[in-house]
Amino acid sequence: MLKKMICSLFRATPVKPVAAASESNASPVMPDQRSLADYFKEEIEKCPFIQESGRMMVLLDFLHVEKLKDGIPLTTDEKKSLGINARLKITSSHCQALTLEGLRLGPKEVMNPLYYRATFDHNRHQQIAKMKSLGILHYSPMTCGDERDCDWCMSMNGKLLSVDVDFVQLLKQNCTCEYCRCVLQAKIDI
Repeated sequence: MLKKMICSLFRATPVKPVAAASESNASPVMPDQRSLADYFKEEIEKCPFIQESGRMMVLLDFLHVEKLKDGIPLTTDEKKSLGINARLKITSSHCQALTLEGLRLGPKEVMNPLYYRATFDHNRHQQIAKMKSLGILHYSPMTCGDERDCDWCMSMNGKLLSVDVDFVQLLKQNCTCEYCRCVLQAKIDI
C-alpha cells in the first residue's frame, strides 16, 4: 500500500503483483479542480503590464497555441522610438499585448513570473488533492533555500500543515517572492 501511495504521488506506475492485478489503478478525478488555463487567466488579469485587449494573446502564448515571440520583430529604430532596449527581442505581437511599461521591462520579465506562479499554484492544488485522496493528513513546504526565497517562505520551511490548509491561499496572503518555488512534501506515517 505504501508503495502504491508513493508511486501515485510521483505519477509512477507500480509493478503489480500477480494476485493484485484485478485492482483498479485509476486515480480519482477531482471535479472541483480548476484548469491550468483558469490559473493563467487569473494571473494575466491581475498584471498591470498586460493590455486588456492583449489578455487573450498572452493566454494563447501560455497555452503554447500561438507564441508572441513568433510575431514580426521590431526594428532597432522602432524599439528606440518606443524607448525600449534595442537588444531585446520584441515583436509586433508583444506590442499588441503588453503596455509600454511592460515592453520596457521586457516580455520575459513580465510574462515568466505570471506563467510560473500560475503553473506552480495549479500543481500545488493538484498535489494537495492527490494527498487527500490517498488519505494523507499532513504535508510540509520545502523551500529552495536561496536568496530568491522571501522571509515568509523561509519561515514556513519544514512546518507541518494539514491537507485542509490551502497553501496557495497562504502564499497569496503572505509570500513576497516573484513566484514561490516551494515544493510540498507529504508526511507519510508508516
